[in-house]
Amino acid sequence: MTGTVQKLVDLVPSMAVQENVFIPPINGDYVRGKKKQTFGTNKSANLRNNHFPVHPLNMSSNSTFLLNRSATTYQQDIERCNDLINQGETYEVCLTNKLVASNLRIDPHRAYSRLRESNAAPFSAYLQFDIERRLLRRKSSGNIVENYSLRHNDCSPRTSSFALCCSSPERFLSISSTGMMESKPIKGTVTRGRTPEKDASLAQSLFRSVKDRAENLMIADLVRNDMGRVASAASVHVPSLMQVESFATVHQLVSTVRGHLDSRHENFRSRRQGYDAIDAVRACFPGGSMTGAPKVRTMEIIDELEQGVPRGAYSGSLGYFSLNGAADLNIIIRTAVVTPEDVSIGTGGAITTLSNSLDEYNEMMLKGWPVMEAITGEVGMKEDKKRECDSLHNLNYVYDNEEISSPPI
Repeated sequence: MTGTVQKLVDLVPSMAVQENVFIPPINGDYVRGKKKQTFGTNKSANLRNNHFPVHPLNMSSNSTFLLNRSATTYQQDIERCNDLINQGETYEVCLTNKLVASNLRIDPHRAYSRLRESNAAPFSAYLQFDIERRLLRRKSSGNIVENYSLRHNDCSPRTSSFALCCSSPERFLSISSTGMMESKPIKGTVTRGRTPEKDASLAQSLFRSVKDRAENLMIADLVRNDMGRVASAASVHVPSLMQVESFATVHQLVSTVRGHLDSRHENFRSRRQGYDAIDAVRACFPGGSMTGAPKVRTMEIIDELEQGVPRGAYSGSLGYFSLNGAADLNIIIRTAVVTPEDVSIGTGGAITTLSNSLDEYNEMMLKGWPVMEAITGEVGMKEDKKRECDSLHNLNYVYDNEEISSPPI
């Protein structure tokens, strides 16, 4: 099982790409950057990011995103998930795919700035690693880093230089300095409407969707169980269950799970009384919204269906640990992983017994659209694309007016 978990949380991105052309669910055209234009040279930016060629976002002449697993394969994987669910192997599988543009060269910081403008989210983050350049800087300043350099002299540009451009709407786990934990798992997604009336209708349909509510309920229960491993008795509770939260490009169904770290437990790791933030992350990682339920068996299924290709940073977590015992971490979704060679975007969705393969494929692509648009510089779909995208999400929701009230919009 260790190998399976490692594949899911491995930080260094793996960019294995098959020759499967990405065909969007909008109009069948490839997603490409705009035509090459002439711009001035930014020498200072080149000095800051010498591992990332600095170009305007729309300067690449051929920035086609390809699916790591084709649309046909992805839908077959969904059917396989349904078979395993019917066999009792799992209840819910978070199946993902990866969009890769192997010929796209961008400045990651400019890409992140564009992403913040077009797809603002509460747990956005920008993180850049440039190990080789950092070692050279420290060595030239006279610091003793020779042995460290020798140990890492086999780092290729792919593994030693990469950036995360993250616009995540999801909190994995926060822990206050007093030990209060909070997680906000997201399950259930629908596009925003072009008019206030359409927008409210889509949010209400998400709130009433039996499938999305089932997805969310199972993951909220999983997170509650994970949190209970380090929480004091009876402190775990769900103050908000399956509420609609609206973001720049989508509505999401979000639950809030809280609990308090058990301060009386004998902590053998830290040799102190009580659990701490590291114990909480150990108990809850990886986030249940990115695995499914039950967690361990479902990760084995994911490893099989995703052909053993590591998700890289995607599905992991980004945040901080504070010296006062507090911590706050997101779930790495809606994120572009940028290397000197390529750009990859992980995207996916939860599969349950109510899932339809075509609808799930369309939802997977909906989540990847805002990031692809920001990366290629084509922020904002054209009106004809928006209309067709809206129609993709007029799904066959099941309503129960007697049991479900209107969502708080």
